[in-house]
Amino acid sequence: MKVIILPEVYDYFEKLVETLYQREYFGFHDSSFNYVMGLVEEIENNLPKLGLKDKK
Repeated sequence: MKVIILPEVYDYFEKLVETLYQREYFGFHDSSFNYVMGLVEEIENNLPKLGLKDKK
């Protein structure tokens, strides 16, 4: 299974970087960016490994 992330979702992640920085969850913009990119990588790499549950 391959995860396809729509452009709108990438836009949301970009806004999330700014929001996290502006609300001072992170003291540096780079830290906020790295955190969000880590989320994206987790989604891309681990979501396919979860697989689909069997329907009963």
